[in-house]
Amino acid sequence: MLSLVQGVVFSAPGYSQYATGISNGLPALNLNPALSAHTPYTWQLQLLHGRVHADNTFLQLEWPFSPYREALRNTETAAPRWDEFRLRARLNGRSEQAGASAGLSGPSFLLKAGRWQFGIIHSVEAAGRIKGLYEPLAYAAFREFDSADGAFDRFNMRNGGTTEAIPRMALNAHAWGGAGFHVSHLIPLDWNRSLAVGASWRRIWGFGGYGFNSSGMTITRLSASDYRVGPSQHRLHEYRDIGRGSAVDIGAVYTFHKKPFRQPGGYKNRHPDYLLRVGMALLDIGKISYSAHTLREWNIAADADWSTAGLIDRYDQGQIREPAPGDFPGYTRSEGSAEIGLPTRLSVHADYQLKKHFFVQGQWIQSLRAAYGPHIRHGSWLMVSPRYEKNRFQISLPAFLEYDYRSFRMGLAFRTGPFYAGTNSLGTLLAARQRRDAGMYFGILIDNLPGSASSRRAAEAPRREVEAVDCGAI
Repeated sequence: MLSLVQGVVFSAPGYSQYATGISNGLPALNLNPALSAHTPYTWQLQLLHGRVHADNTFLQLEWPFSPYREALRNTETAAPRWDEFRLRARLNGRSEQAGASAGLSGPSFLLKAGRWQFGIIHSVEAAGRIKGLYEPLAYAAFREFDSADGAFDRFNMRNGGTTEAIPRMALNAHAWGGAGFHVSHLIPLDWNRSLAVGASWRRIWGFGGYGFNSSGMTITRLSASDYRVGPSQHRLHEYRDIGRGSAVDIGAVYTFHKKPFRQPGGYKNRHPDYLLRVGMALLDIGKISYSAHTLREWNIAADADWSTAGLIDRYDQGQIREPAPGDFPGYTRSEGSAEIGLPTRLSVHADYQLKKHFFVQGQWIQSLRAAYGPHIRHGSWLMVSPRYEKNRFQISLPAFLEYDYRSFRMGLAFRTGPFYAGTNSLGTLLAARQRRDAGMYFGILIDNLPGSASSRRAAEAPRREVEAVDCGAI
C-alpha cells in the first residue's frame, strides 16, 4: 500500500475540461451529448484528442532560475542547469490531495441527417487520485521512507507523543477504454427556439486497477512494540484481468430567443445565433465488472491491542508481502468478483451571446461519486469563460474554481482550422519558477459545411441585408 501511495503522490490526480463552442460537435460530448445536435457541419471526424493533467497540494517543483530564460541562454559557453531543480514539500498541517489523469479519444465520427446526428466514438482513459492523505505519511513517502533522511520525523510518536490520529483516506488508480454510438436530435420550437436531446452508449473494458479506502484510525503507543488501535476499517482492492461494463451519457439543451415583438433594436445583430443556451447532462453512468478481484480488509470493531515485536524483521523493506496470521488484528483476504463504478457526474452549463462572435459560458461539473469511496471519481469544478468564435476559429479564457472547488485557476483554449489545443493551468505555466499542477489537451478535428462556399455566401446575403437595415433600430 505504501509503495502505491508513493507512486501516485509523485505522478500527482484530476480531469481536464474545456470551453465548448457552438460549432464543436465531437469535443462537446465531454460536456453534454445533446450539444452535437447544433453542429452545422454535414460530417465531422475527430482524428485524435489527447489530454494529460496532474495536480497536488503537497509537492512543488522549483527552479532557482526561469526555465524560459534558461532555454534561450547561450549554451556554447555554459552548460544548461536543468538538473538544478528541486521538489519541495509544502507543509501546512492539513491532509493532502493529489490527482493525475490522461486520455486519448478517436478516431470518432459524426454524421448529420436532417435534424439528427449519428456518431461512433472511441476513447481510452487512465486516472488516479488521493484524497485525505495524512501529511506525515506524505512526507515519509517524499523522503522514500528513509529514516536516516528524517522520513518519519513528522509523526507525533517521533516527537514525544503517544497517540497518532490518522484521518480517513481514499486512493485509487484505474485504466479503462470504450467504444460505442452517439445520437442527438434537434426539436424546433416557436419563436426560433429549440430543444436538443442526446445520448451516448459505450461498451467499456477495464484494464485493471487498485482502490484503497480507510475510515481513519487512532494508534496509541503502550510500549516500545505494543500499541492500541482504535475502531477502524481499511480496504485494499485489486482488480485484475479484463473487466467489462457499459457507460451511458444523457443530456438536453434548450436554446432561447426573445419573442420578435420583444426584441429591441439591434437584437438580431447582437444575437444572430441565440440569446441563451442552457443544458444539463449526466455523464458516465455505469460500472465495470471484474471477475478477478482481491480484497484485503483490516477491520477493527473495538479497541484492539497490537504487538509489532519482530514485525520489521519478517518483512523486507521496500517489498510488499502478504501479512501473516496474527501480524495485524482483524486482517482478512478474499478472492472473487467485484464491480467498480465509473466517474458519474452532473454537468450543468449555460452560454450567453453578448454580440456576434462574442460569448460567455459557465459550467458546473459535480461528481456524483463519494469522495472517499473506492470508485473511479473525477473532480468537481465551476468555470466561467469568455469566448470569441467564428467558423473553425475560436479562443477562450476560462477561469476555474477547480480540484473540488479548492483552487482558482486560469486557462487558455483555441481552435484554428482542424487543430485545437489548450490548458487549464495557464497561470502555472507562466509561473516560471514554481509549479504544483500542469495540464494540456490537443486534438485534430476535420469537418465539412453543407454546399459550396458560393452557395453559403448567397444564403447569407439576405440575412446580412436584414442585419444592415434593422427595422427595430429605425
